[in-house]
Amino acid sequence: MNTYRFNGDWKFKLELEEFSEIFTFDSIDALKWKRDQIDIKILDVHNENPCPESEQINAINYVIINQEKIVEEVFKIVRDQLIPYYKSILGDDSETFIPIKSKEDLSNYLGISSINIFNHFKNDIAYVMLYFNSFRCDSEHGINLIFHKDRFIGTHEDFKEAYEDIGLDYKETLREISNKNQKQFENKDYKFHESTSDRYSLKPWQQQENSIYPFRLLQTDQQDKFVAFMENKGFHLNYGITSLMRIAENNGHEKAIAILKNK
Repeated sequence: MNTYRFNGDWKFKLELEEFSEIFTFDSIDALKWKRDQIDIKILDVHNENPCPESEQINAINYVIINQEKIVEEVFKIVRDQLIPYYKSILGDDSETFIPIKSKEDLSNYLGISSINIFNHFKNDIAYVMLYFNSFRCDSEHGINLIFHKDRFIGTHEDFKEAYEDIGLDYKETLREISNKNQKQFENKDYKFHESTSDRYSLKPWQQQENSIYPFRLLQTDQQDKFVAFMENKGFHLNYGITSLMRIAENNGHEKAIAILKNK
Protein backbone atom coordinates (compact mmCIF):
# COMPACT_ATOMS: atom_id res chain seq x y z
CA MET A 1 0.00 0.00 0.00
CA ASN A 2 1.44 3.37 -1.03
CA THR A 3 2.20 5.95 1.63
CA TYR A 4 1.57 9.67 1.21
CA ARG A 5 4.25 12.21 0.37
CA PHE A 6 3.57 15.95 0.24
CA ASN A 7 3.91 17.43 -3.24
CA GLY A 8 2.95 21.03 -2.48
CA ASP A 9 -0.85 20.64 -2.67
CA TRP A 10 -2.80 21.35 0.51
CA LYS A 11 -5.96 20.10 -1.18
CA PHE A 12 -5.86 16.89 -3.19
CA LYS A 13 -7.62 13.58 -3.79
CA LEU A 14 -6.76 10.12 -2.50
CA GLU A 15 -7.94 6.71 -3.52
CA LEU A 16 -9.40 5.28 -0.31
CA GLU A 17 -11.31 2.17 -1.26
CA GLU A 18 -13.00 1.60 2.10
CA PHE A 19 -14.27 5.17 2.32
CA SER A 20 -15.35 5.14 -1.31
CA GLU A 21 -17.74 2.33 -0.43
CA ILE A 22 -19.71 4.80 1.71
CA PHE A 23 -21.71 6.08 -1.23
CA THR A 24 -23.33 9.47 -1.39
CA PHE A 25 -26.99 9.00 -0.50
CA ASP A 26 -29.63 11.40 -1.80
CA SER A 27 -32.78 10.90 0.26
CA ILE A 28 -34.85 13.04 -2.11
CA ASP A 29 -34.06 11.29 -5.39
CA ALA A 30 -33.11 7.97 -3.79
CA LEU A 31 -29.91 7.94 -5.80
CA LYS A 32 -26.45 6.78 -4.87
CA TRP A 33 -23.15 7.47 -6.55
CA LYS A 34 -19.68 6.39 -5.64
CA ARG A 35 -16.60 8.57 -5.29
CA ASP A 36 -13.54 6.95 -6.77
CA GLN A 37 -11.37 9.40 -4.85
CA ILE A 38 -11.87 11.29 -1.60
CA ASP A 39 -11.11 15.01 -1.23
CA ILE A 40 -8.39 15.66 1.36
CA LYS A 41 -7.59 19.05 2.89
CA ILE A 42 -4.64 19.72 5.20
CA LEU A 43 -5.21 22.62 7.61
CA ASP A 44 -1.86 24.39 7.72
CA VAL A 45 -0.05 25.44 10.88
CA HIS A 46 0.78 29.17 11.05
CA ASN A 47 4.55 28.91 10.86
CA GLU A 48 7.25 29.26 8.20
CA ASN A 49 7.60 25.53 7.54
CA PRO A 50 6.51 25.23 3.87
CA CYS A 51 5.30 21.65 4.40
CA PRO A 52 2.67 20.01 6.61
CA GLU A 53 3.85 18.98 10.05
CA SER A 54 5.10 15.42 10.47
CA GLU A 55 2.06 14.69 12.68
CA GLN A 56 -0.21 15.55 9.75
CA ILE A 57 1.70 13.29 7.36
CA ASN A 58 1.45 10.57 10.01
CA ALA A 59 -2.32 11.06 10.22
CA ILE A 60 -2.79 10.77 6.44
CA ASN A 61 -0.75 7.58 6.34
CA TYR A 62 -2.65 6.23 9.33
CA VAL A 63 -5.93 6.79 7.46
CA ILE A 64 -4.56 5.10 4.35
CA ILE A 65 -3.27 2.04 6.23
CA ASN A 66 -6.13 1.72 8.73
CA GLN A 67 -9.14 2.82 6.69
CA GLU A 68 -10.95 -0.48 7.17
CA LYS A 69 -10.66 -0.15 10.95
CA ILE A 70 -11.85 3.47 10.87
CA VAL A 71 -14.85 2.65 8.67
CA GLU A 72 -15.79 -0.15 11.07
CA GLU A 73 -15.75 2.44 13.88
CA VAL A 74 -17.96 4.74 11.79
CA PHE A 75 -20.45 1.88 11.47
CA LYS A 76 -20.50 1.37 15.26
CA ILE A 77 -20.94 5.11 15.86
CA VAL A 78 -23.93 5.25 13.50
CA ARG A 79 -25.52 2.10 14.95
CA ASP A 80 -24.82 2.66 18.66
CA GLN A 81 -24.80 6.46 19.05
CA LEU A 82 -26.27 8.43 16.16
CA ILE A 83 -29.35 6.32 15.41
CA PRO A 84 -30.42 6.11 19.10
CA TYR A 85 -29.86 9.88 19.46
CA TYR A 86 -31.96 10.78 16.42
CA LYS A 87 -34.64 8.26 17.39
CA SER A 88 -35.00 10.16 20.66
CA ILE A 89 -35.71 13.29 18.61
CA LEU A 90 -37.68 11.95 15.64
CA GLY A 91 -39.38 8.96 17.27
CA ASP A 92 -38.80 5.22 16.83
CA ASP A 93 -41.38 4.84 14.08
CA SER A 94 -39.85 7.48 11.79
CA GLU A 95 -39.31 6.32 8.20
CA THR A 96 -35.79 7.70 8.53
CA PHE A 97 -34.51 4.59 10.25
CA ILE A 98 -33.77 1.42 8.33
CA PRO A 99 -31.79 -1.63 9.49
CA ILE A 100 -28.02 -1.30 9.63
CA LYS A 101 -26.24 -4.59 10.32
CA SER A 102 -22.70 -4.03 9.08
CA LYS A 103 -20.43 -1.44 7.52
CA GLU A 104 -21.74 -2.55 4.12
CA ASP A 105 -25.03 -0.83 5.09
CA LEU A 106 -23.40 2.54 5.84
CA SER A 107 -24.28 3.98 2.44
CA ASN A 108 -27.95 3.77 3.48
CA TYR A 109 -27.15 6.48 6.04
CA LEU A 110 -24.01 8.33 4.98
CA GLY A 111 -22.21 9.71 1.96
CA ILE A 112 -18.55 10.63 2.34
CA SER A 113 -17.49 14.02 0.98
CA SER A 114 -14.06 14.87 2.34
CA ILE A 115 -11.45 14.37 5.04
CA ASN A 116 -9.78 17.28 6.81
CA ILE A 117 -6.42 16.88 8.51
CA PHE A 118 -6.46 19.16 11.55
CA ASN A 119 -3.53 21.28 12.70
CA HIS A 120 -3.89 19.92 16.24
CA PHE A 121 -1.92 16.90 17.34
CA LYS A 122 -1.60 14.30 20.06
CA ASN A 123 1.04 11.59 20.41
CA ASP A 124 2.58 12.42 17.01
CA ILE A 125 -0.73 12.05 15.13
CA ALA A 126 -3.02 14.87 13.93
CA TYR A 127 -6.77 14.76 14.47
CA VAL A 128 -8.86 14.18 11.35
CA MET A 129 -12.44 15.11 10.49
CA LEU A 130 -14.55 12.94 8.22
CA TYR A 131 -17.23 15.07 6.59
CA PHE A 132 -20.34 13.29 5.34
CA ASN A 133 -22.28 15.77 3.23
CA SER A 134 -25.26 13.45 3.17
CA PHE A 135 -26.64 11.93 6.36
CA ARG A 136 -30.01 10.21 6.43
CA CYS A 137 -30.90 11.60 9.86
CA ASP A 138 -30.00 15.19 8.93
CA SER A 139 -30.05 15.64 5.17
CA GLU A 140 -29.78 19.44 5.47
CA HIS A 141 -26.47 19.61 7.34
CA GLY A 142 -24.73 16.27 6.97
CA ILE A 143 -22.43 15.35 9.83
CA ASN A 144 -18.77 15.56 10.89
CA LEU A 145 -17.02 12.74 12.71
CA ILE A 146 -13.70 13.66 14.33
CA PHE A 147 -11.11 10.97 15.02
CA HIS A 148 -7.72 10.60 16.58
CA LYS A 149 -6.32 7.53 14.86
CA ASP A 150 -9.33 5.17 15.03
CA ARG A 151 -10.74 6.71 18.22
CA PHE A 152 -13.93 8.76 17.84
CA ILE A 153 -13.69 12.19 19.48
CA GLY A 154 -16.89 14.05 18.59
CA THR A 155 -18.80 15.93 15.92
CA HIS A 156 -17.84 19.62 16.32
CA GLU A 157 -15.94 21.12 13.37
CA ASP A 158 -14.64 24.04 15.48
CA PHE A 159 -12.05 21.85 17.22
CA LYS A 160 -13.90 21.83 20.56
CA GLU A 161 -13.47 18.12 21.28
CA ALA A 162 -9.95 18.12 19.86
CA TYR A 163 -8.89 20.95 22.18
CA GLU A 164 -10.42 19.17 25.15
CA ASP A 165 -8.91 15.82 24.17
CA ILE A 166 -5.47 17.44 24.09
CA GLY A 167 -6.16 18.85 27.55
CA LEU A 168 -6.81 22.49 26.65
CA ASP A 169 -9.69 24.61 27.91
CA TYR A 170 -11.85 25.31 24.86
CA LYS A 171 -13.12 28.77 25.83
CA GLU A 172 -9.73 29.90 27.08
CA THR A 173 -8.07 28.74 23.87
CA LEU A 174 -10.56 30.71 21.75
CA ARG A 175 -9.94 33.74 23.99
CA GLU A 176 -6.18 33.47 23.44
CA ILE A 177 -6.66 33.27 19.66
CA SER A 178 -8.94 36.32 19.72
CA ASN A 179 -6.45 38.27 21.86
CA LYS A 180 -3.61 37.39 19.48
CA ASN A 181 -5.60 38.66 16.48
CA GLN A 182 -6.51 41.85 18.33
CA LYS A 183 -2.89 42.42 19.33
CA GLN A 184 -1.79 42.01 15.72
CA PHE A 185 -4.34 44.63 14.65
CA GLU A 186 -3.34 47.08 17.39
CA ASN A 187 0.38 46.67 16.68
CA LYS A 188 -0.21 47.05 12.94
CA ASP A 189 1.82 43.87 12.61
CA TYR A 190 1.10 42.77 9.03
CA LYS A 191 3.46 41.18 6.54
CA PHE A 192 3.38 40.39 2.84
CA HIS A 193 4.69 36.86 2.50
CA GLU A 194 7.01 35.66 -0.26
CA SER A 195 8.07 32.08 -0.78
CA THR A 196 11.53 31.15 0.45
CA SER A 197 11.34 27.66 -1.02
CA ASP A 198 12.31 26.66 -4.55
CA ARG A 199 10.05 23.62 -4.33
CA TYR A 200 6.90 24.75 -2.50
CA SER A 201 4.56 27.73 -2.84
CA LEU A 202 3.15 29.77 0.01
CA LYS A 203 1.00 28.05 2.61
CA PRO A 204 -2.76 28.76 2.57
CA TRP A 205 -2.56 31.00 5.67
CA GLN A 206 0.16 33.07 4.00
CA GLN A 207 -1.85 33.37 0.80
CA GLN A 208 -4.84 34.51 2.85
CA GLU A 209 -2.78 37.18 4.63
CA ASN A 210 -1.41 38.38 1.29
CA SER A 211 -4.93 38.65 -0.13
CA ILE A 212 -5.91 41.19 2.56
CA TYR A 213 -2.52 42.85 3.10
CA PRO A 214 -3.16 46.26 1.41
CA PHE A 215 -6.63 46.43 2.97
CA ARG A 216 -5.10 45.95 6.43
CA LEU A 217 -2.56 48.69 5.75
CA LEU A 218 -5.35 51.15 4.98
CA GLN A 219 -7.48 50.02 7.91
CA THR A 220 -4.58 50.55 10.31
CA ASP A 221 -3.64 53.98 8.90
CA GLN A 222 -0.35 52.86 7.32
CA GLN A 223 -0.85 55.03 4.25
CA ASP A 224 2.82 55.51 3.30
CA LYS A 225 3.48 51.79 3.56
CA PHE A 226 0.38 51.15 1.41
CA VAL A 227 1.55 53.55 -1.30
CA ALA A 228 5.03 52.00 -1.39
CA PHE A 229 3.60 48.48 -1.58
CA MET A 230 1.16 49.28 -4.37
CA GLU A 231 3.77 51.10 -6.45
CA ASN A 232 6.30 48.30 -5.95
CA LYS A 233 4.11 45.25 -6.58
CA GLY A 234 0.51 45.72 -5.47
CA PHE A 235 -0.80 46.96 -8.82
CA HIS A 236 0.55 43.83 -10.49
CA LEU A 237 -1.57 41.65 -8.21
CA ASN A 238 -5.29 41.02 -8.36
CA TYR A 239 -6.57 43.41 -5.68
CA GLY A 240 -9.97 45.07 -5.90
CA ILE A 241 -9.20 48.71 -6.66
CA THR A 242 -12.81 49.78 -6.03
CA SER A 243 -12.78 48.25 -2.54
CA LEU A 244 -9.39 49.76 -1.74
CA MET A 245 -10.63 53.17 -2.91
CA ARG A 246 -13.66 52.92 -0.66
CA ILE A 247 -11.50 52.23 2.41
CA ALA A 248 -9.05 55.00 1.47
CA GLU A 249 -11.89 57.51 1.07
CA ASN A 250 -13.57 56.46 4.32
CA ASN A 251 -10.28 56.99 6.17
CA GLY A 252 -9.27 60.18 4.37
CA HIS A 253 -6.04 58.76 2.95
CA GLU A 254 -5.31 61.32 0.25
CA LYS A 255 -2.04 59.78 -0.98
CA ALA A 256 -3.69 56.40 -1.36
CA ILE A 257 -6.66 57.94 -3.15
CA ALA A 258 -4.33 59.71 -5.58
CA ILE A 259 -2.41 56.63 -6.70
CA LEU A 260 -5.61 54.56 -6.92
CA LYS A 261 -7.25 57.15 -9.13
CA ASN A 262 -4.30 56.95 -11.53
CA LYS A 263 -5.02 53.26 -12.06
